[in-house]
This record gives sequence, structure tokens and C-alpha cells, in this order.
Amino acid sequence: MAYRNKVYTIFDADTDMKWYALLKAWDENEKFEFEFNNAHDLNNIRVYTEDNIKRNLRNRMNNTKVALLLVGEKTKNLNKFVRWEMEIALDKSIPIIAINLNKTNGVDEELCPPIVRDATVVHVPFKQDAIVHALKNWPDYYHETAKKKTGSRYYYKQFNQ
Repeated sequence: MAYRNKVYTIFDADTDMKWYALLKAWDENEKFEFEFNNAHDLNNIRVYTEDNIKRNLRNRMNNTKVALLLVGEKTKNLNKFVRWEMEIALDKSIPIIAINLNKTNGVDEELCPPIVRDATVVHVPFKQDAIVHALKNWPDYYHETAKKKTGSRYYYKQFNQ
């Protein structure tokens, strides 16, 4: 198995690209300690078929430490790639951080995709400090503790403002 040290981002590339671009900008800033495995840079695919894209994305998940799921207005309705990526992350026991673009802390019952709504996923608002905190803490907590007790999580005290 490959060494897992990357951050994989799952999002609606049609409507939520600006949020992904902001995460990438934070990534380039020295004060943030996370690295992106850009799942949407598919330049090495010669034939853009669904099977080829999915094969490439699955390979990228093999060295993923944590998956960020950007939860926007349309995320719960996307089945072709977004739901498939969530399924792969869950199947591979990759810790998922659901980031609510509307800055809700905790599960947003209206927007959260059903597949992760009750899964062992931490839900945070789209705030730098919340995301950095989850990136630093959730993967280890998930592997050590969270899988023993299923269900969604959130960080109440730090980010409920």
C-alpha cells in the first residue's frame, strides 16, 4: 500500500470551483500545513471517458490521507463523480471532512449528501481555522477512535460562532 499523505478534494467543479481555488490559495500560503492532490488535474489522461477518469481518480485516492468534501448547494444531487468519490473514500476508510460552504458547523441536513450524513465524517464550516484544525486532528482521531463509534461529528466549542 502506498504511503498516504495527500489531501483529496471532492466537490462540484461546475459551481464550487471558487471555493476549491481558495483552498488552493491557502495551500500556497506558508502558514497552512496541508498539501493537495489535485484530483481535477487530469492532464495525464489521453482519452476522456468516464472509465478512464474514474480509474485515474481511484489511483489518486490510493495515497490519500484525508478527503475534503465541499458541501455546496448542489453537492447532494451529484451522482456521476461526486457520489462515486464519496463511496470510494468510505470504502477505503479515508477520513472525510465535510466542509459546509454556507459556514454551517455540523451536519447541514438540507445540503449534506445522504451517503455521508450519518457516516463517521466530521462536518466543519468553511473557515480557515476549522479546516486546519480538522486536517490536523481528524485523520488520527478517525483511525484511532471514530470508527469504533459511527456517526457524524463536529467541533462545537471552537467553531460554533
